[in-house]
Amino acid sequence: MEVHPRFYLDCDVFNHVKLFNETLGNDYLKRLHPNIVQQISRMNNCLDSNDPAGALHAASNILETMAKDISQNPNVSNQSLGGFFEQFKKNSSLPDNLIDAIKDIYNLRNRLPTAGHGSLDKPELTMADAIAIAALTKAILEIEYRSKAI
Repeated sequence: MEVHPRFYLDCDVFNHVKLFNETLGNDYLKRLHPNIVQQISRMNNCLDSNDPAGALHAASNILETMAKDISQNPNVSNQSLGGFFEQFKKNSSLPDNLIDAIKDIYNLRNRLPTAGHGSLDKPELTMADAIAIAALTKAILEIEYRSKAI
């Protein structure tokens, strides 16, 4: 097998990936609840304005809203994620390590000053951590909703 360098626009694989992304790649976004879409925008705005605690708060809200949507139980609509987490786990198609990550993000939001409650303490969350949490949140959404469509 041989590899030859070329400009990315001249690469056949690039064109296939680009076409997939333009036509099908974001199709799962159409299945998201409007509140999730709004929270994604809020999370991105927090990242853009250097507000890691705000990004964490939005990420946790996104995951809680997704969990309510996946659980499909109207009785959980006013509960916090901790109140119906086991039910969500049963209905989710996510692997266990991502389920654990959701719980970790939710728990961090509950502990971090200004992320889940008012506080006089300074939140200790770096922008790098917030970016990782936001990226993981988006990946979790994509995996969960694409899996439901299969």
